[in-house]
Amino acid sequence: MCGIVGYVGARAPLGVVLDGLERLQSRSYDSAGISVHRPGALERVRTVGSLAALRDAVAGRIEPCARTAAIGHLRSATQGPVSVEDAHPHADPRGRVHVVLNGIVENHVALRRRLVAAGAVFESSSDAEVVAHLVAAHDAGDLAAAVRAVCAQLHGLFSFVAVSVRDPELLVAARRGCPLVVGVAEGERFIASSIAAFAPYTRAVQLVENEDVVTLRAGLSCVIGPDGRPRERAPIVLDVKEEAASRGGFGTHMLREIHDEPTAVADTLAGRLRDAGARLPELGLTAWRLRRIERVAIVASGSSYHAGLLGRWAIQSWAGVPVDVELASEYRYAEPVGPAPDLVLAISASGETADTLGAVQVARERGIRAVGITDMLGSRLTREADAVLATRAGLEIGVGATKTFAAQVAVLELLALVLAEARGASRPRLSLLASDLQRLPAALGGTLAGAEPVMRVLAERLAGAAFLLYVGRGPGLPVALEGALKLRGVARTPAEAAAAGELKHGPIALVGPGTPVVCVATASPLGGTLLATLSEVRARGGRVIALGSRGSKEVAEHAEEVVYVPGARDPVAAALAAVVPLQLLAHDVAHHKHLDVDRPHHIARTVTVE
Repeated sequence: MCGIVGYVGARAPLGVVLDGLERLQSRSYDSAGISVHRPGALERVRTVGSLAALRDAVAGRIEPCARTAAIGHLRSATQGPVSVEDAHPHADPRGRVHVVLNGIVENHVALRRRLVAAGAVFESSSDAEVVAHLVAAHDAGDLAAAVRAVCAQLHGLFSFVAVSVRDPELLVAARRGCPLVVGVAEGERFIASSIAAFAPYTRAVQLVENEDVVTLRAGLSCVIGPDGRPRERAPIVLDVKEEAASRGGFGTHMLREIHDEPTAVADTLAGRLRDAGARLPELGLTAWRLRRIERVAIVASGSSYHAGLLGRWAIQSWAGVPVDVELASEYRYAEPVGPAPDLVLAISASGETADTLGAVQVARERGIRAVGITDMLGSRLTREADAVLATRAGLEIGVGATKTFAAQVAVLELLALVLAEARGASRPRLSLLASDLQRLPAALGGTLAGAEPVMRVLAERLAGAAFLLYVGRGPGLPVALEGALKLRGVARTPAEAAAAGELKHGPIALVGPGTPVVCVATASPLGGTLLATLSEVRARGGRVIALGSRGSKEVAEHAEEVVYVPGARDPVAAALAAVVPLQLLAHDVAHHKHLDVDRPHHIARTVTVE
């Protein structure tokens, strides 16, 4: 996802926008740019590479000037080359209108042809430049009216912010599908693709809905519908901690967020656990309706999908409710077959993942109750789902999801407990499960303390590995999948994950002398068969690195190295504890390879387009 920041107010806008881009730069990007008003003109600076290059290019060139509007952008190339010409902001040939855009304008080629036929000259292949040309052509003194007219011609999912040389104290923005939020403070307004951009300044926001056009001045922001009529968007205050946008003394955002996991899970559980059960009134379902749930579907992407796979184990084993887990990108286009689920759980940390939102829309069209699981209250998912279960992990800056993954699993375990109680589980059984959940934050904290120095040493040895194979069974398989995903994404090391029982069906061909094989071997009813698989790996020369529950002696007999995590009676809780060492491993391998841990190559924090 590209990053958008806009500001108008009493502060010098140049510094505010650059600082906002700084807080968004953990999202993958390849170029950056900014446009600021100066007397009679719009000054634009664009660079390829890091944000530091933009700061250097701006220094001494643009004089800070309060109460004028400014916009900035971090671009992650989706079309066109990585070049200064394709970097944002884009402008019309006369420089009257500048635009920053996130998303994709699907019909930009046809619109470009029409403009070229009318004599327009383009400097880039970007769809954002097409939008700038169109807004300038329609701007007869009313920038908001011009933006509304242009939106009516655009196809696709996008959000953009425009400034005009005619009015140095005005920003106009539009949204269709891609995230955009307004920050409200006394005498100033912010607009950005994420609240992280302006979190240090204000927590009061106006939510921008699809098809909204927003005009922003220093002390006023107005939302206009496509029909030109005002829409009421009262500010709300979000619980976002300013310090979450900092590294807090850690070298990277990702490392800080791994250390935040015990707190994130504790906050997610707070007020929801009872001595024998759990309560989730946010579901809006009576005990009678909960008892009648016969099938659940979980839809998600990336790490959230893996959280869903792990949560399935809890729901099925605790409550006896069948669960289907599907990739959101597949679910939204699949033909429905057989009985529909009674509940669809849509998981997205940002609440803005395009495929997951599409899956929610499909579920609701089929008359299925959709429950969103997200950390971002006020996101589009919270507005489109029938109910919302908040994860309470706090703002996550690093692209590699860590604390949000653990919090999502915790929410799914709470739901499993609620369903188990509704379906008549015994009080002793409920007490046991609730007790295991209550101990989960401490287990994660204990894992961190023990695993951090071990993984640091192990990562140094594995930094040069050409390939790693991750293996798991039962609840350990989703954790193995997540570990491999983290190593691929953050450390750019080829890694594959496979169910232990599937090794003979192909993956074992990748194992040779010295091949590192990482096995999630925590407490599980399938542990015996998993250990037999490890013997086969070692027989082929593979070097087994096992994650085992503390006190397990058998694991050490089948591995060259064992990283111990706190044991748990519940196999899901035991497996979840093992994700922490795997996150640390990916982080530390990337560090040894001198990679940017918080900005993995080509990976966006939130995927807002297909």
